[in-house]
Amino acid sequence: MTDHQDLVARLHHFGRHYTHTFDDDHLISQACDLIERLMAELEEAKKPRNDYQAAAFAMKTEVERQAAELEALRKDAGRYRWLRSKPDGREAARIVNDTPHGMDAAIDAAMKEHP
Repeated sequence: MTDHQDLVARLHHFGRHYTHTFDDDHLISQACDLIERLMAELEEAKKPRNDYQAAAFAMKTEVERQAAELEALRKDAGRYRWLRSKPDGREAARIVNDTPHGMDAAIDAAMKEHP
C-alpha cells in the first residue's frame, strides 16, 4: 500500500470509528478525494507530455549509458597503459599469465601495489 493509500484508509477509519459531525464526514471525504486527485495528477505529470519530452528522456538515458561505458573504457585503457609502461615486459606478462581468471582484478591490485 502506498503512503497516500494508507493516509486515505486512516482517514476513512477515523470517519467510521470516532464521534464526529456531518461536517467532519464531509471534510474527511473531501480530503480523501483531494489526495486521490493530487496523486493522479502527480502520476500524470511523470509521463512524457509530448514527443519532445519522450525524445529528451531517451537521450538522457542514452547519455547515462554512454557515460557508464566511457568510464569502463577509461578503466580498461588505464590498465593497458599501466602494463605498457612497465620497463620489463616480463613483469607485465607474469601478471597477465598468472591469472587464469580475474585478470582485471589482478592488474588493478598490481597497479595499487606498484603505481
